[in-house]
Amino acid sequence: MSMPRCLARGVMILAAIFVMGDSALAGHPSVWIKDCAADDGSVPSGTNCPHWWTSPDIWIDNDGDQKIDSPVHGQENTLKARFRSKYYWPLIHWVQVDFYYRDNTTGPLMFPDGATLIGSDIVMMMGVPDDYGVASVKWKIPKPPASGGHWCIGAVVTLKNDGPKVPAVLPPEDKNVAMANLWWIAQEAGKDAYLDFTASASANQEGEQTFVLEVTDELPVGWKWRLSNVEPGEPFDLRPGENRRVKLRVKPPRGAQARERGRITVSQVHVDNKRTVGGVTFNIYEDHLAPNAVRILDAEIVRSRPVLTWEKSQTEAETGFVERIAYYEVSRNGKRVASVNGDEDARRHGVQWVDRAALGGRNVYTVRAVDEGGNVSDESPEAAVVMMSRAKSKRRGAAKE
Repeated sequence: MSMPRCLARGVMILAAIFVMGDSALAGHPSVWIKDCAADDGSVPSGTNCPHWWTSPDIWIDNDGDQKIDSPVHGQENTLKARFRSKYYWPLIHWVQVDFYYRDNTTGPLMFPDGATLIGSDIVMMMGVPDDYGVASVKWKIPKPPASGGHWCIGAVVTLKNDGPKVPAVLPPEDKNVAMANLWWIAQEAGKDAYLDFTASASANQEGEQTFVLEVTDELPVGWKWRLSNVEPGEPFDLRPGENRRVKLRVKPPRGAQARERGRITVSQVHVDNKRTVGGVTFNIYEDHLAPNAVRILDAEIVRSRPVLTWEKSQTEAETGFVERIAYYEVSRNGKRVASVNGDEDARRHGVQWVDRAALGGRNVYTVRAVDEGGNVSDESPEAAVVMMSRAKSKRRGAAKE
């Protein structure tokens, strides 16, 4: 018989106390969140994290595979954050994680100050060094910001007597705060990707200050990029609170291979003190091929509702490469009725979606997979259910009585 998980975890903690002795008790309860992959919990983390806006501990995970999914605007997404314990402590504690979003910019971004709250989650944690917990919230993502590009996401982790600094500072200066400005962007060969953002100055800075934008190009051979409104490496001045829109255009060549990928990072650096005040990072890959079609679609009636179940589409039809699905397009009787980017019953195999419309008669469904590049698969096989109308259902119920 296997040991229950909670008991096994308790045994691990007792073992840790026995091995570490009194030294295990050194350090009060403390949590932290990574600013970049190399972050070790040090404050500030800027030495290890020159691009500290790329936290691997914050991501959108709509399909539950623990990998970054691109945001689907106008749809409910699952936003997650991983936090870590810094020392051993002898009791269970509750950790609160607050999620925020704000406009994307290379300028200084604080959380929570000036940001919009998405939601909060509270997670239980046992104090074992290097242990971690995962918090999550649902987020219906609004349209992209007026500056273009995408939203910046921040996570603030709070434990009793261990919270973020007040007033807020930049994320690398606070172990309880991290931000993610890193999304995968699919782009077709030969076509431009426009990844706009703003360069900005803090409203609290003293007078006009001078900055430069530095670009790190990690793109494949033949890919081109261009900044407009601000030339890379050329000084420009910003008044307190001023925003300057910057246009970044990236173009994969017509001959780009399927699934070529690269990364481009823009950092905003203060000219006088050489301090990096912020930045944006974009992962871009070529994608013009459709995913494999959903091969099996089942439909059944559960509690008087049609429930569809299908297997995930995981590869491209032509290349067999691993696919990044943005959502599934559901059609009923030849008309599109839903875009599905989550699973309504994670306990069951496959993806489940419930049709909550008032229906009667025979209804025929098909599903198509849509990847992050907007490429659409062939339709799945049809699946049908026959629904009893509400009037007939009521009459039958009355007859039974």
